[in-house]
This record gives sequence, C-alpha cells and structure tokens, in this order.
Amino acid sequence: MTVEKENIGNNNFIANLKRRASKSLKVEPVFLNSKLEKEAITYLQKQSYLDFAKLENILKNNFIKEFPFGYVLMTHFGEIVGFLGTMFSDRNESEGKNIYCNLHTWIVNKSYRLNSYLLLLPLMEERYVVTAFTPIKTLVGLLQKFGFQKLEMTYRVFFSFNLFKFFHTKQFDIKSDERVIKKHLNKIDLKIYNDHIHLKCFKFLIMDKYNPKNNIFVIAAKNKRKIFHVLDFIYISNSNEFKKYGHNLCTQIGSEFNVMFCGQHFLHEKDALIPEKKLITKDIKREVCMKNLPVNYNFDTLYSEFVY
Repeated sequence: MTVEKENIGNNNFIANLKRRASKSLKVEPVFLNSKLEKEAITYLQKQSYLDFAKLENILKNNFIKEFPFGYVLMTHFGEIVGFLGTMFSDRNESEGKNIYCNLHTWIVNKSYRLNSYLLLLPLMEERYVVTAFTPIKTLVGLLQKFGFQKLEMTYRVFFSFNLFKFFHTKQFDIKSDERVIKKHLNKIDLKIYNDHIHLKCFKFLIMDKYNPKNNIFVIAAKNKRKIFHVLDFIYISNSNEFKKYGHNLCTQIGSEFNVMFCGQHFLHEKDALIPEKKLITKDIKREVCMKNLPVNYNFDTLYSEFVY
C-alpha cells in the first residue's frame, strides 16, 4: 500500500468514526489554571490504580503553555468519564520546527470504553508528530487503525562500573554548572536545556580535556529498578561521539552520579550506546506507536513521561 492510499484509508476510517460517534458524549481540551483542570484532577485522583503523585508532576509542567495537558471525555450532563494525557512540545530539528505530542495516560470508565477513540479525534485533525511510548497492548491495535506505526523499542540496562578503567586517567570532565553548559550549547540543545531546566532530571556536559570543543550534552534520569538505581539516558546530543568511548564514559558517569547501572531506550541496534553482549546487559522489549514522524527522525525520550 502506498503512503497516499494509506492516508486516504486512515482519513476514511476517521470520517466514519465521526459519523457514528455518540451525540451524548463530547471531548474537551484541558488547560492549566482552568475550571476544567480542577474537575479533571478530581477525576484522576479517584483512580485508585494511578500513581497520582508522579502523574501530577507531569500534568503541572507544560512545555508549550498554550496547548492542553490533556483531553477529557464528558457526558452531556458534564460528567467526566475519560481522560487522555498529552505532553506537547515544539522541537527545532534539521528540517525545521515540529510540534510533538506525547500520549501518556489514557483512562476511560468501563461503561464508556467503546468510545475511547473519541479522545484521539482532536489530535488526528492536526499534523502533529504523535508518540505513545507506554501504550497498553489493548490500545496498540486502535492506534494502528488511526495510522500510527507500531515499532519495537528496546530498553537496555548495562553494568557501568569497571574497576580497571576507573583508575585510568580520566579523559573527560563532567560539568553540571548551568553557566558552563549554556556557553557550549548550540541553538537546538540550548532550547532543550531551557525546556527541562526546572525538572529533576540531570543535565550535564561531557567535555574532552584535550579538546574542549568536543563536548556532549546529556539529559538523564535516575530511576529505581527493583533493588538498584539506574541512570537512564534520555537525550545525548552526539551519540556517535559517545559510543567511541562508551564504557569509559559510562564508568565515569556512573561514579559521578553514584550508580552502577545505566540504561537506554532505542529503536535500532545501531543506535545502542553499548552493543548487546559486550558487557553485562539486559534487554526489555516493548511496543511503541508513532505517527507523522519527520523524515530524519532521531529517536529519544525527551518531552515524555521518561523525563520525570
């Protein structure tokens, strides 16, 4: 099937859904500091299986203030019966600026789940790059019907500590000072830094002592996995340069942030920082869904639930 025919098929599918949509239900965007925000928060607080404390941190941070942090499904009585969390961001990329929307929380009351698709319709009318990194399996098929690509994402955890390399002369400095970082960032990375400046994720610069212009900007988050902590790499500005010194860098970074394991999400093995089986590694596979990807798309987990 050609891309053009596929798009026509998706448009026809969406048009048919709109025609058969229940007239007793409507979808409304939810903005920060609005009346509907309070109602949406109350609805989410009642969901006993949600980690609301973590979700609240996501909801109260908008990367683009004029965009909603979610959509609610409402009855004609004004009762909220569903919620879809959205994380909008504008990203400067090599081919221009794109609006991204990451979907992170999708909840619909049991008696209304046949109408879950309604929450997607406002997004399908735009040309946003839409991602879903943590969809439950029952939603993957629905997203595919809306034209999303189903891809396999690998999460690789690797043992970062190496006693022999730890005592070697360190070639790199790790700088976390805001003034130093900003001084060495290009326009694209400076925007990413400023967008994440108030979040708890780590932001640092890896600088080559022998070539100060050769630096790598990194955003990472420390997460507890079972009984140990892992430093997950969210964004690396120059992954090819990082891979040249992979294990040495991971050892030094692990020592800096007091972790013995590092982790990375990626779509293709060629993008892995540490090759499979080169060290002690463990891979976890999961399905992710994406729509309207740019031609030269470089995968990362910025502007998503993985940053928190």
